[in-house]
Amino acid sequence: MRTILRLITVLATFGLVAACADMGETEKMSAKDGASGMHMMDMHMMHAKELTDGQKRLTGALGQGGTEKSPMHAATAQKHFDCWMKEAKAKQKKKAAACQSDFYGAMALLEADVWASPKMADAPKKMAKENGPPRTKHFLVFFDLESAAISKDEAKAVADAAKFAKANKGSNVYVTGHTDQAGSKKFNMALAKKRTDAVVANLTGMGVKKGAIGAVVQGENDPAVPRAGKKDSRNRRVVISIIY
Repeated sequence: MRTILRLITVLATFGLVAACADMGETEKMSAKDGASGMHMMDMHMMHAKELTDGQKRLTGALGQGGTEKSPMHAATAQKHFDCWMKEAKAKQKKKAAACQSDFYGAMALLEADVWASPKMADAPKKMAKENGPPRTKHFLVFFDLESAAISKDEAKAVADAAKFAKANKGSNVYVTGHTDQAGSKKFNMALAKKRTDAVVANLTGMGVKKGAIGAVVQGENDPAVPRAGKKDSRNRRVVISIIY
C-alpha cells in the first residue's frame, strides 16, 4: 500500500505558495538607534554569504531560461529571495530564516525544471561537459493521521535519501512538510513543521550536513490530491528533494 501511495504521489506537482507578505521600507536610523543599527549590520553580515550564494543560484537558473521554462517557480524563487534579503536587512532573524528556507525550496523546483528542459542544449558546453546538468531525485515519507513519528516502514525512505545525498557530495537537500486538508490550517502548519523537523533530524543523524539542508513547511497548502476538509493518506507526507 505504501508503495502505491508513493508512486501516485510522486506524480503530483511540487508547487510552492508564496508566503512572504509585502513589507514597508525600513526607516533610516537616527543617532539614538546606533546600537540597534550595529546589530542590524551584524545580522545582515551573517546572511551576506548565503544571500550572495543564493543570488548566484537564482541568476544562474534565470540565465538558463528559467523564466520561460518555469515561470511560476521563477517568480516564487524571486519573491522569496527578495523577502529573505529585506528581512535580513531589517534584522528580523526568524522571518529572514523562514524566507531563506522558502527560497531554497523554490530554487529546488526551479532548477529541476530548468535542467530537465529539452532546451538544456542552450547551457554552456563547458558546464555540461565538466559537471553535467543538475538532476533531482525525490524521496517520499508518509505519516499516520495527526502523527509526526516516522514509522519503521517509512524510515527506509529517509535512510535511502541520506545514503543518496552522501554518495553525491555537494548535493543540496530540500525537505518539504505536508498534511492532508482535514482540520485547521494552524494545526496543520504546526504538524507539518513537526514532520519536517523529524525528517531533518533523522537526515542529520545519518550524516547529512545540516548546512546542505533547506526546510519548507507547507501544511495543507500544496496537497498531492486536493480534497478540501478531507483526510487523505496521500497528502500526509514529507518530500525529500535532492539536487545533485
